[in-house]
Amino acid sequence: MSQIKNDLANIKHGFIEIKKGIQIHYVEKGFIYGKPLVFIHGFPDSWNSFRLVLNEFSSSFHAYAIDLHGFGDSSKPERGFLIEDFAEDIIGFLDALNIEKASIVGHSMGSFVAQRVALLYPERVEKLVLVGSASKGKGNTVLTEALEIVNTLQEPIGTDFITEFQSGTTEKNVSVEFFNSIIQESLKAPLRVWKESLKGLTEVDYSKELSNIKHHTQIVWGVHDSIFPKEEQEILVNTIPNATLSVYQNAGHSLNWEEPKTFSNGLEQFLNS
Repeated sequence: MSQIKNDLANIKHGFIEIKKGIQIHYVEKGFIYGKPLVFIHGFPDSWNSFRLVLNEFSSSFHAYAIDLHGFGDSSKPERGFLIEDFAEDIIGFLDALNIEKASIVGHSMGSFVAQRVALLYPERVEKLVLVGSASKGKGNTVLTEALEIVNTLQEPIGTDFITEFQSGTTEKNVSVEFFNSIIQESLKAPLRVWKESLKGLTEVDYSKELSNIKHHTQIVWGVHDSIFPKEEQEILVNTIPNATLSVYQNAGHSLNWEEPKTFSNGLEQFLNS
């Protein structure tokens, strides 16, 4: 059963059980009968990664942003933090809210989750938006090095490490208030979640399957992305049959933090096209 409370900017918070023992925290905003849209955050973030975007977003859509299990305020089971596991969160969430089909927006790790949902459950996806994405995490030097460092950490993960980790994903300065909220949300994920989900990212490779994604797809990438290079964007746009590429010249990996208004406007234009 969903439990809702009011928040700023007409954003409502709720919890819903997607399977026994797993509760997903989510926020929603927009017209109750609007087209459903689901935002999926990156590693090690939460719904808050899209807070600035939601504040700009049109009420003509019914937008949801969730905390994947293990992150934010969602349940934190002992295991099950691979991309395939997170894809089941999305389907379970849609089922729990009786949403037949939704457009999916995924950032970074969330973009791989979005890809997996589109590949396994194409009938549940309207349109697809991949932000700071790639065809694979396998062999990525930045992710591999990050995993090596995370594997040396002990609980609890310190704020200094998280600050350094998260600041490396942006090209522009974001507000102190928002960046601090990113740090606080990242602290909610236990070390075991960091380790297993990051390991899963270093193993994922959908490069041979992406041609099976037939949905209208928008690839969104910042020129200063420090994790996934331009070559990966070219693979995505050339492999996914109905894909287009939107490039942000002055942004990095987390352009939804850096240019939320421009991102929101571009997203609405794509979804309405």
